[in-house]
Amino acid sequence: LIACSIALDLLQGLDHIHCLDIVHSDLTPANIILEITGRTVLADFGLSCKQEVENYEGMTVGTPGYQAPERLLRDPMTRAADIYNAGLILHELLLGERLFTNPDPKDVMARMKALPIRIPASGDPQVDDYLKRMLKTALSIQSHKRFPSARDFMFAIYQILKAYDIRYTRRAILQWMIDIKLTTLPPAEPRQNIYMR
Repeated sequence: LIACSIALDLLQGLDHIHCLDIVHSDLTPANIILEITGRTVLADFGLSCKQEVENYEGMTVGTPGYQAPERLLRDPMTRAADIYNAGLILHELLLGERLFTNPDPKDVMARMKALPIRIPASGDPQVDDYLKRMLKTALSIQSHKRFPSARDFMFAIYQILKAYDIRYTRRAILQWMIDIKLTTLPPAEPRQNIYMR
């Protein structure tokens, strides 16, 4: 549930920049900052663009292992690329490991085409099935099959959090950070049941 809370907060930031016609274009875990208050912040807009891409012909741009299929195919970058990367980050948060460790673009593209959606069992088969379907949509190799917007992806994640009565994602993240001793701030109230059993 913490992974979903972080992803939802991240997608709120993406939705904001997408409303300004900005594509982040290099969304990676290193470009996401968790503040000690539980707020998720997007950083490093060095490759961002206004719905257009600079000519990087013959150059590799972006972070290996975190390039959307469009980047590897040298297709135009759109909001859908950010949706893909948000799905990739959520998948990695759930797994606790990187999905693409080999930086070779050909290897990454081959793995993208047959990416198995695997997550650790949560104890709730319905949630597991829903998460897998949600990730399959976000990580579709074909951009038009992904969530149409960050807001649609947010709504899908919110369905899980709502089922567990998590209403304040930033408080949930703060509570988790306190539990694992990343911060010494006082706990946020009301306390939420943020762990699945």
